[in-house]
Amino acid sequence: MRFYVTCEEGKIALGDGNSSVGDLVPGYFNEAGLEEIDACQSDKVALMVPPYDSPSQQARKEVHLWDAEAGGGWGWSEDEARRYFEAGGGNPPEFDGMWERRLDEARRVARAIEDGTYHAAGGDVLYLVSGRKP
Repeated sequence: MRFYVTCEEGKIALGDGNSSVGDLVPGYFNEAGLEEIDACQSDKVALMVPPYDSPSQQARKEVHLWDAEAGGGWGWSEDEARRYFEAGGGNPPEFDGMWERRLDEARRVARAIEDGTYHAAGGDVLYLVSGRKP
């Protein structure tokens, strides 16, 4: 988790985006003078149950398999992850070990998917935020 958080902080520091900006949108709306601000959280999970037949499960399956072969870092290449890690204040000599642990995790998931034994109901936090301009 420390590896991921450090990379995310580096991504923000480099101006490459903020994967957690949804948490901040209601405050941005308030600062912009919007009224009747409301927020809902998605209750849709990233379901993965063998044989992974649905289109959404097929898409997630492809992402997991790609992550194990070419990626490993939540869609980031090794070079991107290293750049984010260092920009986030990570200790450069620790990167290789953390990257390998992440790759090992991604490969375990990919093997379980290929074996038809992987199952999960995880997902990301997604928001719908609304406000009314006065």
